Amino acid sequence: MGAMIEAYIERWSGFQGTTAFGWSIWREGKRVHQGATAHADSAGAESAARAFCEQILGQPPDHVTAL
Repeated sequence: MGAMIEAYIERWSGFQGTTAFGWSIWREGKRVHQGATAHADSAGAESAARAFCEQILGQPPDHVTAL
């Protein structure tokens, strides 16, 4: 079994009321990747994070946490 992989979905709020969502991937408490593209909603960010984990790390995240 591999190391614990966690995906964090981050909500970014702009001062003019804008909102965007980003994501980052953590393995054993260390960030291994951060998505470069902002998404319009949390579902889009989570989908991108899951795709990264499966395509690059070879497994889905163990946990997904929305911040």
